[in-house]
Amino acid sequence: MAAKQPENSVELTLTEQFAPADLELVATTSYDFGVARISVNGRVVADKVDCYREQPGVHTIRLGRANPVNSTFVIRCELLEPSPNTRGAKTYLGLDCLRVAAAAGAH
Repeated sequence: MAAKQPENSVELTLTEQFAPADLELVATTSYDFGVARISVNGRVVADKVDCYREQPGVHTIRLGRANPVNSTFVIRCELLEPSPNTRGAKTYLGLDCLRVAAAAGAH
């Protein structure tokens, strides 16, 4: 992915969601990864997340508690720019998994 291109994003849509949930996104990290913005249902919850790490790995990003909109969560990850420390392509963004946990006290 080259940063600053409109197609440099991914959306994850989870349907049949009827209660608030605590969300975590596990992003992959490496020496040639960029900086991302993450939103849930159109609200930015993590801005300028630097996915650069000297060695490849994963990084958990807590997105917080979210309420479903029309029984849906839409998680959008957008590549913004290269990380200042990045080597190589400088424009990668990777997702490992999304964790969805029922919010405490939610019915």
